Amino acid sequence: MVLKHCFREPMKKVQVEGYLMFAEPGDLFANLDELCYVSYTFCKDFISSLLKDMSPTNFGSTKVLTSAFDRLTKHSRNGEVYHRYCLNYSNNALTYLESLRKHDDFCEFEKWCEQDSRCNRLQLTDLLVAPMQHCTKMPLLLSNIRKYTADVEERMHLTTSLEIVEKSLVQLEDKMKWVKNYERVLEIQQHVVWPPVTDMDPKAYIPDFLKSTLNHQPCERLLASPKRQLVHEGPLTLVEHSKMVDMYLFLFDDILLLTKIKKNRKKQSAPEANHPSSGYKNPVDGPMYVVHRQPIALDRFIIHDLGPAEVSATGLKHAFVLVQITRFQQVIGAYTLMASNDTTKTNWLHHLKSATENYKDMHKATSPLTNCFQENIHPQIHELQQNQYHDHLSPRIVKRRDMRRVLERSKTIDISHLDTQHEEDECSGIEKHFQGAPYSKSTSMDSVYI
Repeated sequence: MVLKHCFREPMKKVQVEGYLMFAEPGDLFANLDELCYVSYTFCKDFISSLLKDMSPTNFGSTKVLTSAFDRLTKHSRNGEVYHRYCLNYSNNALTYLESLRKHDDFCEFEKWCEQDSRCNRLQLTDLLVAPMQHCTKMPLLLSNIRKYTADVEERMHLTTSLEIVEKSLVQLEDKMKWVKNYERVLEIQQHVVWPPVTDMDPKAYIPDFLKSTLNHQPCERLLASPKRQLVHEGPLTLVEHSKMVDMYLFLFDDILLLTKIKKNRKKQSAPEANHPSSGYKNPVDGPMYVVHRQPIALDRFIIHDLGPAEVSATGLKHAFVLVQITRFQQVIGAYTLMASNDTTKTNWLHHLKSATENYKDMHKATSPLTNCFQENIHPQIHELQQNQYHDHLSPRIVKRRDMRRVLERSKTIDISHLDTQHEEDECSGIEKHFQGAPYSKSTSMDSVYI
């Protein structure tokens, strides 16, 4: 309430007069009105219930608290109102406040508002974080009340309320992690450079009427998907025949992206220099990451860790090899990556194996053509891929499936003797050579780039 009546309402009145027009109250205070309504309703209902339940010998009971808390949960939509405010505070409010403080008019306005006696000598930053602190202290408050409650039924009600609050806080934490992850993935997408096909294959002949079309890659906005999670990132060294290349790897929950670091010395643009508080961020600031070849799906490579004998023979310390294979069991690449120390190497191997196992478990029950890039594929291309999947089946398999359907419909012949294992593709000897390597058959990344 103090934040609303001492800061937000005066700001609106000042803006009506034509001052502080550069400030956006919604970016700073978010859903403050909705939050004040929930808090005011809870306090009003709680005090009203206390007065109704009051007697000459008793004042207050756990039942009154739990009933008021149930109404608070309903009005706040299981904490969604608090979630929205906390997310805005963590990801936008403080940054936006710092940009506003670059204006002398806003600094003067802030000092004038803080002189209000209702602020109790608290600054704007202290009042902005207060709702978030109140939200996180609810479980501790309910736990202390349950600790001193003797009635079994009331303790059960308090336990239920406590579980609801803890579940809401877990959801809030997951949302905050998702927002930070998505912001980082979006930032990576802005700094990633996808080289055209002419740079990837200089010897390829491209007709003149296709050069302008193939000059840019259609996957420039591929990374920023709401479902994609960044698992790990960091620098590694790629060992080639004649030199060592500094690489920067991005491990997502579905692909591994190998890039080369390209430092960008471009200066700040004029619009950003003239309007530093506009929140505009130049996407070319900082290093650029040039994609090395193509992304690798997590089920399309095999990890080979160099043993002591191999290290002594090659002289490669803290190194491991990624062998890239296609869905046709063809080896199309081998990347020898070297870390700076053994701890970094162990950390990378742990994240690679863990992400690969999670990817396989996630796609066990899905279609062979399902992948995280399905939303980026053109409908006609998707239909073509579906047809290609059915066309690649041999006549023997199709005939066997048709026979099985006929026998199942008749239900007169025992079909348990039919062997269905021939419907699966035979694995090559690659996986046997790299024993213990994380590998399974699922969607190929090659179909995306064909």
